[in-house]
Amino acid sequence: MELDKLYNYSSFLKQYQYLNNQLDVNHISIKSILEHFHKFNFLSPDKNIQTFKNELIYLIFIAIHTQQLSQIDGSRLWSILCKKILIKLFNNFLSNHGETNYQNSYFVLGLGKIGVSDLNFASDIDI
Repeated sequence: MELDKLYNYSSFLKQYQYLNNQLDVNHISIKSILEHFHKFNFLSPDKNIQTFKNELIYLIFIAIHTQQLSQIDGSRLWSILCKKILIKLFNNFLSNHGETNYQNSYFVLGLGKIGVSDLNFASDIDI
């Protein structure tokens, strides 16, 4: 299906269509997605991590839809990016609370798909 038609059917795609002005959607590559990932400032309190996560999903979807990325590569890229996001958030939390001793503490992290080693498009990762 043509991309223009998909924007009419999907409120999610329409919501992140603004990225088309920042990136050439006809030439989205892993490199351009990773560049977008690295531009995000995880230390800034005014940044919306959910919006950022959805932007990455949008870019990966567009790359797959325009056949610039295979479904397998897109799923693997998403898995890697989710792991990197969680590591950055976790490390930022620890560095912001460096005075506290967390040796006797634990963290609960729900990622969905219990028992699966990779995250993917169907994974429920609400940060």
